[in-house]
Amino acid sequence: MVNKDNQQTTMLRAWREQELLMLVEESSDAIARYDSEARRIYINSAPQHLAYGSPAKMLGTRPTEYPGGEQSLRYEQQIKQIFVTKQEVTFELHWNNDQGLPCCGHMRLTPEINEQGEVLSVLGVGRDITELHRARLELLQTNAEKSRFLAAAGHDLRQP
Repeated sequence: MVNKDNQQTTMLRAWREQELLMLVEESSDAIARYDSEARRIYINSAPQHLAYGSPAKMLGTRPTEYPGGEQSLRYEQQIKQIFVTKQEVTFELHWNNDQGLPCCGHMRLTPEINEQGEVLSVLGVGRDITELHRARLELLQTNAEKSRFLAAAGHDLRQP
């Protein structure tokens, strides 16, 4: 009886692991796991849909190796810092995609800690917020134009 229960538990665990992997792979968010050298040891398929590049191209590389650039250096430094601080961080990251178009992402980096309190890896989740960022910039520009108009109109009204 115990052997049959163990088989059922093992089968259920395998099914759950497969289900979780499928959820991660199908996520529209870019999900990656980084080692202490900030090398990608796992990456889901979302980056190819978000114009970051193919997961195969990114696996085993650090952000500064691919895609590179100033923002990649910032991202890589954040990953390495988590191995020291053991603290989750969230921030916005701006870069140009493979076509040179500006992109914006909301990034969350979370330490994966073992029972001894050591950081084994860092889990990175990135959500493409490019359209939201563009809309926010347009709103700020519109508000600035409105303020300039109202200031000019107010000045004109005060003149004799």
